[in-house]
Amino acid sequence: MLGIFNGELLILSYPQIHRFSQAISEQCPFCGQTETLPHVYVRCDFFKMLLAWFSFVFDFPAFIFGPSGRFNFSTTILIHFFLAQAKLAIYKTRKSKIQNDLYSTDHVLEMFKALCVSGVKLEFCCCSEVQLFEKQWCVRDAFCKIAEDEKEQVPGWHGRWEGKASATLSLRNLSFHINTSDMLASHNYWHWSLYLMDEGDYENVLNMYDKEIQPRFTHSGGMLDIVDACSLLYRLEIAGVDVSNRWLQLAKVCSSHYGDRVLVFNDLHLLMAALGAHDKGAQKLISGMEEAGQSSAEQASFYNSPGVPLAHAMVAHSCGQHEDVAAILSKLYASFGVVGGSGPQRDVFNLIFIKSLLKSEKLKDSSLARRLINVRLALRPTSKLNQRLFAAL
Repeated sequence: MLGIFNGELLILSYPQIHRFSQAISEQCPFCGQTETLPHVYVRCDFFKMLLAWFSFVFDFPAFIFGPSGRFNFSTTILIHFFLAQAKLAIYKTRKSKIQNDLYSTDHVLEMFKALCVSGVKLEFCCCSEVQLFEKQWCVRDAFCKIAEDEKEQVPGWHGRWEGKASATLSLRNLSFHINTSDMLASHNYWHWSLYLMDEGDYENVLNMYDKEIQPRFTHSGGMLDIVDACSLLYRLEIAGVDVSNRWLQLAKVCSSHYGDRVLVFNDLHLLMAALGAHDKGAQKLISGMEEAGQSSAEQASFYNSPGVPLAHAMVAHSCGQHEDVAAILSKLYASFGVVGGSGPQRDVFNLIFIKSLLKSEKLKDSSLARRLINVRLALRPTSKLNQRLFAAL
């Protein structure tokens, strides 16, 4: 997961943002040079003190995607973790500089160290076995080690992590760490909500949506916050949960993006809100996606397939036309990956497919549902969601 996160944590350079807003300068906020992604991560003089820490990194691809073929598995994962924290430190330092935030350090190396320490502390508290933590994080004791008198305790509840200094951390503090995680706060709550949904604790999922996710997408208007909210409400409805009028407020925020045509992934999530709110913008979205599929746009082929057919399947799903959904998605199932997003994010499309197969009256659809659910159970046998799907066969 860390390797994937490391590859996904990319921030837009100013020239990219400049394409959407002419008010944004194309210059680096630190050195004044024209900014590019390589400049942001490896060429700006301001960040060279951080890059020097990674003595094995000499080029842009290695810093973005991490090392390959030169280290054992545990060491590679640890390096990916450091790279991810380095990128987050760069992002937060840039943000502090742009906003003239006097309460945040602009020393990127100190921020990087703090992020590494807090991240590994949290991993220690969430780890179920001491030996597993040592194998993954205490590689040659180069970065950290567990104090001998703490090895008999259960890290999943509490424990002392020993680096340069000992410290304690309780899972009760998890909310504080999420609240202060800046742009990923809502996404972290989304992941937490997925766990609660797997447990079938829908009441607390709705509470988390109302208290943590909804206020954030309303305030930020950020697309990551929006797609998380759309996905969560859509999953709840697939599970048969009444989300009341929550779609209406979400659709109001989404409506300003109906004409964006930036990513297929984004448009499909915006469509969830439009369909949930019975918004006429749903047809505008689908028409725009169809036009994009026939254009010379960068994402044209992805809009053409699986984007547009998947959008039509979602419309059919909202109308209860389960056989139609099954017929469309049985041809697209293998290509869900090109929609974009992570595996957990794309799983909402798998759930649409499986639920429609289960509700279809066709024997072949029931047979395919059984096969897909058995695969899910084989991969995650302890998942209560997968167990509920199996029980519905």
